[in-house]
Amino acid sequence: MSYIEMRGIVKIYNKGKDNEVAALRGADLIVEKGESVAVMGVSGSGKSTLLNIIGTLDDATEGSYFLDGEDISKLSALKKARLRNEKIGFALQDFGLLEGETAMYNIKMPLYFGKSTAKELKTKPRETAEKLGIDQLLKRKVSSLSGGQKQRVAIARALVNDPQLILADEPTSALDRKTADEIVGIFVRLQKEFGKTVVMVTHDKAVAERFDRIVRIEDGRIYG
Repeated sequence: MSYIEMRGIVKIYNKGKDNEVAALRGADLIVEKGESVAVMGVSGSGKSTLLNIIGTLDDATEGSYFLDGEDISKLSALKKARLRNEKIGFALQDFGLLEGETAMYNIKMPLYFGKSTAKELKTKPRETAEKLGIDQLLKRKVSSLSGGQKQRVAIARALVNDPQLILADEPTSALDRKTADEIVGIFVRLQKEFGKTVVMVTHDKAVAERFDRIVRIEDGRIYG
């Protein structure tokens, strides 16, 4: 079985109501372990909904989803939360950081929800920051950082628990081209050097072309 295996995924919001919306209409997606995949599509095509279901932040209305051989539909909310914390790292378009806190505080946030020791709370964030070349930013408030620096902090937070799967939702859309290229380079390195599975939603063709494979989503269906 593939690392990510989604079959016939349907997602309907406000089902049975006048404002019912079908965000996904029988989407199929296969991703192998250690592969990098870019998901492209226009606004409203279902890209973010798909990513949320992959990340277990949302549930499919219909269809099957297996992650690393595990049937996600059979997991309780608690087990899904534990799986997210241990196996999945998220990098978001708006960074999702606490602006009034330091980079160090933001990076170590996921560790509070696991079984980390007091020592790991100190060492893991620093080690992760060093891998991304941002250890000099750890004591700075997020509000004082540039967009590129904030995204690196967000990526470090996504990596601090050493997850196998990295999900990124338009992580370069708010960045200039040079910074965007550098950020994409980090994701490429995570896959090539560290064997991470990376799925990124993007509207930028130049970004998508640096991944192993591009899939396109249109009107809630996946092509390619």
